[in-house]
Amino acid sequence: MAKSKRTNSKNSAKSRPKATLSETQSLRYVLVAVLVLILGVGALFVFSDSFRSRMITKAVSVQKSFKEPLIPGYSVYGIDVSKYQSDIEWENLRVSKTKDGNYSDVCFMFLKATQGNTGTDPYFPLNFSLAKKHGYLVSAYHLLTPDFSAEEQAEMFLSEIDVKTLDFPPILDFEKGIYDKLKTVKARRRFVKLAEEWLSIVAKKTGVTPIVYASDNSHLKDLSDNMKLYKFWIARYTDEPPVSHQNWLFWQFSEHGYANGIKSQVDLDVFNGSYEEFIEYSNTYKKMVN
Repeated sequence: MAKSKRTNSKNSAKSRPKATLSETQSLRYVLVAVLVLILGVGALFVFSDSFRSRMITKAVSVQKSFKEPLIPGYSVYGIDVSKYQSDIEWENLRVSKTKDGNYSDVCFMFLKATQGNTGTDPYFPLNFSLAKKHGYLVSAYHLLTPDFSAEEQAEMFLSEIDVKTLDFPPILDFEKGIYDKLKTVKARRRFVKLAEEWLSIVAKKTGVTPIVYASDNSHLKDLSDNMKLYKFWIARYTDEPPVSHQNWLFWQFSEHGYANGIKSQVDLDVFNGSYEEFIEYSNTYKKMVN
């Protein structure tokens, strides 16, 4: 019986007419259309908020295997990177306050993009590309100098970055070392005014309110009332969080940190909030700019 069935099936196949060329082409078109549909649905899934949240959750599921955080009460750590860190080994990048101490994974990075009107940090394009590739959340900063106008410096910065590609707002680096070198009150006030103008220009051209980097000392107190309304990335090199400014969002708690994959010492930073708040902060920013 089995043999008879196979014979009948074979004879039936022989009697069946061959597919015409047009039928073959139609079949190909159908298959291509189905493939395009599948890829389209996949792309929507990849770029959906839920997928992005899962990716960020994976990126920030850190510190849980360690007994002690780098800073008690804080869990979301990052670093800031420029040409001085040179080439970075990006796989399994982790940081510690001491060379032989407790290490934590890195969640986010601040990348130096530009300075004054002298051009781009030579490592910025590569650092940005590889940081994104390895799943770090990224922002970029401009180092303000007193020898160029706010317009020139804002244009320099915006020529190198697109706020839509960042994971949280762009940053103005209002550096204490530069401020302290200005010996007169007039020069320092002029520098503060320059910072205000830069922040205003960038906000108007991008629709995004930048973050301000400053030190938790007298130079922060010298800022104008208007500048004090911004969110801050505060440099304070102690184990105690910033106390002179309530609007701090990030805290640079060490300038002599260690990182696997980076030969030089690095600045260590922490986010003022939980994992969930960090994810929400980044998601809110991305929705605003896209």
